[in-house]
Amino acid sequence: MKKRICVSIALLALVSLLMQCQKTTNEIGKSNMQAQPTNFNTDQDPLDLPVEGKVSGEYMKAFLVAYEAFKTDPLIPEEKRRIENYSIEFRQRGDVYFIHFFAKRKPSERELEGGESELGKDVMFVIKKQDYKIAAKQFYK
Repeated sequence: MKKRICVSIALLALVSLLMQCQKTTNEIGKSNMQAQPTNFNTDQDPLDLPVEGKVSGEYMKAFLVAYEAFKTDPLIPEEKRRIENYSIEFRQRGDVYFIHFFAKRKPSERELEGGESELGKDVMFVIKKQDYKIAAKQFYK
């Protein structure tokens, strides 16, 4: 009789534990599986969305100078000037900013070494902090 009671209590505890685990899993699954709306919802405050990146105004100003030069550079073929085919990196040292345009690589180009891919051409612009003029430009090979 005592053995049955112990087994019954153990089974009851196990069922209770499993139900709690299932409830927790379902709650987690619900929050993670909700689809993000594809259109702008005017009821949702955009400030509640996670920040994906921050760039200072100074870096943006330097980027705009570099990007204008990038778009018109005769050494960059027209078809390789699409900004969506680049990752942009920002650095600074002393009195200059370094704006790097790194061309994305197609899967077949992952092992490609050098500064040019089918999608773009790697280039760095050096922008003076004092007047936001281009001090130098360097292509990578």
